[in-house]
Parts: sequence; structure tokens; C-alpha cells
Amino acid sequence: MKISILDYEEADVISDTVVYRLCDMAKGRADDNLSAVFSSYTHEQLELIPNFLLEMSRIEWRHYSPDLASEAATLLREKFFI
Repeated sequence: MKISILDYEEADVISDTVVYRLCDMAKGRADDNLSAVFSSYTHEQLELIPNFLLEMSRIEWRHYSPDLASEAATLLREKFFI
């Protein structure tokens, strides 16, 4: 998945749907998806997700209200114990 490229600008186009899904997972509205992520990725790999979301926030989502990328990054860090 393109999210494995930490540099958002190099990742080309990331659908807004990805951010919405990650935000749903962070807020507990998509527990099945969150369980799948936990079982599929190592702790080190999980760290990429909030870092990537913060990069998305810095470049693009900070112009949105609310900034779901930043919000999801914060909540997922808590869920991933990072």
C-alpha cells in the first residue's frame, strides 16, 4: 500500500476514503478493520500509519475542518501504544 511510503508527496494520490476509514478505526467505529490491521502488521509497521497521517495533515488535511488526518493519527497512536 502507498501508505508504506512515509513521504506523502511521493505516494502519489491517496484516496480521502483511506483517511476516513482510518479515522473510523481510531474512533472505534470499524473494530473489524482495526483488528485486521493489528494482526497483519508489526509494531514497527504500525508506527508508519500515524506518521503518514501527520504528513498528510501537514500537507493537505490541515486545510480541512476538522483535520481528520491529525485526529486519526493522535487516536491511533494511543490505540497502537506508540
